Order: sequence, then C-alpha cells, then structure tokens
Amino acid sequence: MPLDGLIVLTWLAHDHPGDYDLMVRYTKWTLWGIAPSILFFVVALSCFSKHLALPVVLAASFVIWLIGAFFHHLLLRQHGAGTLV
Repeated sequence: MPLDGLIVLTWLAHDHPGDYDLMVRYTKWTLWGIAPSILFFVVALSCFSKHLALPVVLAASFVIWLIGAFFHHLLLRQHGAGTLV
C-alpha cells in the first residue's frame, strides 16, 4: 500500500499542483479504505492459527473482505464520498 500511495499521490500532485485539499481527501478516504483489507488478514490469521488449508483460508478471507468492502462502499456513499477529483 505505501508504494501505491506514493504513486497515486505523485500522480495527483503532478495533475493538480497545489491542490492540497485533493491530497487530504485522497489520504483520508484511503485510510478508511484499509478497513476491509484488515478484515482479510484478521480472518487469514485466525484460519491459519487453526491449521486450515490454504484454499479454505483464502476463500474465507476473500468472502469476509467482499462483505466488508460492500458495507464500506455503502458507508462511503452514505457520507457523500463522491469522486476524488
């Protein structure tokens, strides 16, 4: 994620020089976007701790990630996180 963030922030700074409000919005919503990814790793950690097979771990982790991403999307829409630019 830090490398992706570096690339996007550099791109935004190049395309919109001096638009710090845009940079603030991007970093704020990216920070909130980490939540579904954290769910993925929490489930994976839990499953691996129970010695489950990799396909089961990945399936469970992705299902939880998709559910988290769905609710995350609904939350962002509810709070007016429209387009970035």
